[in-house]
Amino acid sequence: MGGIRGFAAAALVAATAGCASLGGEGTPWDAVMQIGTGAQGGNGSLLRLDGAVHRLPALPFEDPFVFAPGPGPHDPPRWYLRADEIPSNAVLVLESVDVAAAAPGDANGHGEVRVALPGGDILRIVDEAGPYQVWLAGRELLRASDAAEVVVETANSSNAEVRLRGRLLSPEGAEALTPLAFQPAEPPEGVDRAGGKVGLLRKWLLGKPRAQLQVRSGAVGGNPVRVTLLGKGTLYLRSLVPAPLNMDRAVRMQDESVAFTGGGRVPPGKVWVITRVTYEGTATGDSNGDGAFRVAAGGEEIVRIGRDRKAAKGVWEGRIEVRPGEESTVFVEVSNSSTGSALFEGEFE
Repeated sequence: MGGIRGFAAAALVAATAGCASLGGEGTPWDAVMQIGTGAQGGNGSLLRLDGAVHRLPALPFEDPFVFAPGPGPHDPPRWYLRADEIPSNAVLVLESVDVAAAAPGDANGHGEVRVALPGGDILRIVDEAGPYQVWLAGRELLRASDAAEVVVETANSSNAEVRLRGRLLSPEGAEALTPLAFQPAEPPEGVDRAGGKVGLLRKWLLGKPRAQLQVRSGAVGGNPVRVTLLGKGTLYLRSLVPAPLNMDRAVRMQDESVAFTGGGRVPPGKVWVITRVTYEGTATGDSNGDGAFRVAAGGEEIVRIGRDRKAAKGVWEGRIEVRPGEESTVFVEVSNSSTGSALFEGEFE
């Protein structure tokens, strides 16, 4: 991790100020890690729990800053860290990771938020505007030396706030505990969430086995403008909006490419079986090239129109299985003054 620099001694003292009292079985422990970045030239910025940073200012903010759900390319890089100490004679039993994240990206490159523990990544989003609030429950056993492997990374107009909570045990007290993979869960009642009160949150998981995707675009030089269950499917999609689009208004060449996604991730341990897709779209085209409208799911093409057909409306019925990690295969795509909308319905198995 070339270019990583540690805190100066004074910064280390500031970062751990206000730590909880140490020692004792089950002593509560918590930490707050924040990064905000604008355009990063395609590069990532990184903050570790031990206070080392990469491609961030040498010194942190003195106080937590407000999580911005709509980061932009002109935002300055900034960071904040407050972490209780992990004594050398104790084991941290990390039990929850609360994340607020937005990663729309910009013209410099992909947006990204990544949260990692010594066992690997527990959350990663790429080119997803969000904003998300995700409570992850699990168990990781950490020593003081493991702090360097607790990482929050962002890239290109992305923001993240991560709150870590757990308890300190003696090595003997932690012996009987085994790690548990971190999974999305409901947070406890009344807990202060990462990011505070954020309006118009995107769903992390599909609550019901149905999702609507919509996209509109003016001239884009023949390039594909795609929206998936998770948000941006190509760089040519300019922005996501939090509410369904007006699909009745005629699209114009000068219109920006915008989309709406009512989707989310397939719940762990489930398979989303899509049995019905109701679609409608236009492939008007303009002086930049032919228009196009396309709908697909799970590697199967539902409908495609272009040069020889300017509009399509219909219902597909069948069976397509979509598993966790395959969300990007469910999409609506257009190009050059075209529109598209599709409602995917089915059941969880």
